Amino acid sequence: MHPIHCNLREKVAVFAEKFIAPRTDLPFTESFPYDIWKKLGEEQLLGIGIDAAYGGLGMGYGAISEAGYLMVRFGHNLGVVLSLMLQNLATKFLVSGFGSDFQKEEFLPGMAAGVTTVSFAVSEPGAGAHPKLLRTNARTVGEGYVLSGSKTYLTNGPIADLYIVIAETKIENGRKRYSAFLVPRNTSGLTVTKAMTLEALHPSPHGGISLSDCFVASSSLLGNPHSAYEDMVLPFRGVEDVMMMGSISGGVHCQLAAVIRLMRGMAMIPEEQKQLSARMDALVRLVHQIASDSAKTFDLENQKEDMSASIIGFRAVLSQIQSIFGQLVQGLDMGNETGINAMTRDLLFSGKIAAGAAKTREIRYGEDILQRKNAHEQPA
Repeated sequence: MHPIHCNLREKVAVFAEKFIAPRTDLPFTESFPYDIWKKLGEEQLLGIGIDAAYGGLGMGYGAISEAGYLMVRFGHNLGVVLSLMLQNLATKFLVSGFGSDFQKEEFLPGMAAGVTTVSFAVSEPGAGAHPKLLRTNARTVGEGYVLSGSKTYLTNGPIADLYIVIAETKIENGRKRYSAFLVPRNTSGLTVTKAMTLEALHPSPHGGISLSDCFVASSSLLGNPHSAYEDMVLPFRGVEDVMMMGSISGGVHCQLAAVIRLMRGMAMIPEEQKQLSARMDALVRLVHQIASDSAKTFDLENQKEDMSASIIGFRAVLSQIQSIFGQLVQGLDMGNETGINAMTRDLLFSGKIAAGAAKTREIRYGEDILQRKNAHEQPA
């Protein structure tokens, strides 16, 4: 492993053990830990993928994924890391990937330092992120645009200083075309709505914004006009799915560690329990490897590989892990294991959130398999 990556691994593990793990209140509170967020910025862990010229570490997706894994494994909290990962992904994929030199100089240093928190604003009330149903629009006015609409279910939305807003800017042959805009929180006409209450993934904040005749300069346009859905929204879904696999694999490692610790306190361990623990250990190692290898593909030049197989395989193995975990804890006293019970809650909730999209992906992948000339042919 590259020595720089070794240093990052040590930095993340030490940070998680020192600042996150002791905070046993985190899985049960909706109060965002700004003190931890500030320290993450000071350690450059909110700018892992941001170029060093802008104050980041200049590393790739593989490093970001591994940081998520280690932060959850040693910090024992998925919520904080969800916010961490979305910050890192938005800065690397969206701002670094599509921003102009002016936009990068304006926003990336603050993002890397944890001074500027960003939220990707796509989903809308009653519409989700479906391109046919999104209603937020931006009309050209003078030297800029006027945005109107509302967004919801924004990770980091309540604490964000900057929103990347997807808005319809053109209708072409009956089809809506979208553009992306960098909209600061203090922009006139932008209102941050009440934070949402989720049953899990605390303390990661989720909420929405309302845009009422919100004027932004033409320099706020991020990327090419009228193609943001194809260029950003659709690819970001795949990047997010793959990159969160690292954090989730850290969560199942926490489950495994808890089970092993409790089993070691048993007077006698049945052979079946030994078998189940062996299987769980092997599968936990497997999901981490899938997460790591999948994330690294995004660091390859001109990467166009379809990641559906990796994502589907990861979810399938993850389901097996949860099944085995359920069997193992039946004979264990989990009453005082509030931390691991909260981790299990978060892992199951994460699976539910993506269930609809996962089903669609599996159906489409299955259809693709059936159309191949032979079983070993790669997907188109």
